[in-house]
Amino acid sequence: MERENRMEALERNSSVIRSHRILFMALGIAAPVIVLFLMDNGLKLSEVLLLEALFAITMAVFEVPSGYIADRIGRKRTIIAGGLFMVAAQCVYFSSAVFSEFLIAELLIAVGIALISGADEALLYDSLAERGRKGEFAMMWGNVTSAELLAGAGYTLLGGTVGAAYGFRVLFIIIGAGLLLMVLNARRLTEPRRETALAEGGHMREILAVGVRCFKGNTVMLQIIIVATLFHMLNQTSFWLHQPIFEVRKLPIELFGIAFAIINIFAAFLSRRLSRVRERRGMHWCLLAGSLIAALSGLLIAAFDTPVMLIAVLGFQVIRVMHRVVFAPALNEQIEEYRATVISVANLSKGVVYGGFSIAIGPFVDMNGPVVGIAAISSLFLVGMMLIFVTKLGSRWE
Repeated sequence: MERENRMEALERNSSVIRSHRILFMALGIAAPVIVLFLMDNGLKLSEVLLLEALFAITMAVFEVPSGYIADRIGRKRTIIAGGLFMVAAQCVYFSSAVFSEFLIAELLIAVGIALISGADEALLYDSLAERGRKGEFAMMWGNVTSAELLAGAGYTLLGGTVGAAYGFRVLFIIIGAGLLLMVLNARRLTEPRRETALAEGGHMREILAVGVRCFKGNTVMLQIIIVATLFHMLNQTSFWLHQPIFEVRKLPIELFGIAFAIINIFAAFLSRRLSRVRERRGMHWCLLAGSLIAALSGLLIAAFDTPVMLIAVLGFQVIRVMHRVVFAPALNEQIEEYRATVISVANLSKGVVYGGFSIAIGPFVDMNGPVVGIAAISSLFLVGMMLIFVTKLGSRWE
């Protein structure tokens, strides 16, 4: 009877994690207008990118210890703690007016996301593993991603509409309420068992040992992290340039929310199909197609006006979704123990590289504008991926 109750609780984790990710996406309510909000408060585009770079680096620094904390005290408690940090950040954002205040809010969000990052994914995977159904993870994670992106479409539509009508600051009240619901929802989770317990001593040595195994002991894992880092870099940097480009192209602010809603709906559509495409076509084909689509999209955004530009923006959703439903399962398949810690080590590398790149590209974007900036970033990404294809990296993941 006790085992049956536990199996039911673990099965419930799937729906709770889906609700968790949907509520987590409330953070995207301000997405259609956040760059405009920051620039309205006197920040230059390079300062916006610097803010995002410091956010990414902070999140990267906390990634590994947060993964260790999740493996040590439990993923459920870590997710709840992360949510509370993010709620506090919305209170700071609501009252902020200068760079230093925005930075405090971003750092709180970074710590919160770092605590959650990998913990929810690992909890779902281990819940399925304990029930003997870990082979369903890729499909289920794709469905979770689809659900959260559809919710994100509604959130961005709400953000654009409310922001244009009532001002940008009210959005942070709505976001805070959604994240508070996320914290309450996480209390319903049941902690699954882990195959290997962490040792009691040598905490930092244990973390470093996991990192060494991640980057040195498993060649395929290292390859996945390198490619995922490039995809993450282009996806995140391009996101922060979309709004300034929309403004340059004279798209009304009222339509920003609609544009981002369409983007999220398209991403949700892709997330339900890309895992199947990977199974049928293979990883190497997915990497090649995704790279070409993303790079071409950046060049089209730079070259054409509003109608073509909006269609081209959808191309970036390919790499956004691939990061979740192609790379995440591929990485999980390589992990044998300390799942949350290893995922956090992978996220550490992505955050540090992206943060450094954002700082470096900021002055160039200030000088040449967001349109030239996205063309340059897309070109650099294409060169990087072509070098990877020359080495046939990715064909070994099959």
